[in-house]
Amino acid sequence: MTVFFLVSGCTGEEEKEGIEAESACGGLSGPAAAALSEITGENRFPSSARVNAKAFSESFSKTARSEKKGAEVFCRVPHPKGKDLPSPTVRFALSTRSEVPPSVEEGLVGEDNFPVALQAVSDPRGADIYFECRSTWAKNSGIPAVIRAELDYEKTSKAGMGTLQKNMDFLQHVAHNVAGELGCENNGDIPKRDKPW
Repeated sequence: MTVFFLVSGCTGEEEKEGIEAESACGGLSGPAAAALSEITGENRFPSSARVNAKAFSESFSKTARSEKKGAEVFCRVPHPKGKDLPSPTVRFALSTRSEVPPSVEEGLVGEDNFPVALQAVSDPRGADIYFECRSTWAKNSGIPAVIRAELDYEKTSKAGMGTLQKNMDFLQHVAHNVAGELGCENNGDIPKRDKPW
């Protein structure tokens, strides 16, 4: 008599709860995932940080067609160790060219400009990217919509002196992907980066 044993797939390591940084916010590149980990000081996050960029973009474009101005949350990455630690949130909002702030003054401590889209600036608690979206869903297709992508977290980043660059590494990747899902011509002039700032 032959006896067969089925062994279920454990590799000896306990399966960790949550998702890796690469799976957060619609899927992150290596530099963006590393930035998220450095900002939060963590490598794994609650599964609620996993979002569908296509579904968000469909919802956002419907809202934009009606010219509503409120910000819509794309993703929130709750800190696995509680509310008193950095929990990045990325929002997108319809904007106008007149609402695009001027570049920050060179050498201003605590803020930095980045050569991305219409305007990109990072500070110790987040970042903003303003970009144009020329797309078929725009109400007036002759005039591109202006969209603001915003990264915000209320608690101080764990990235130390590299915070400004890490904020932009993370937000630039997310905004590039969402602009692509929105059908923005040339991804809203937000370049894809394979290396950190």
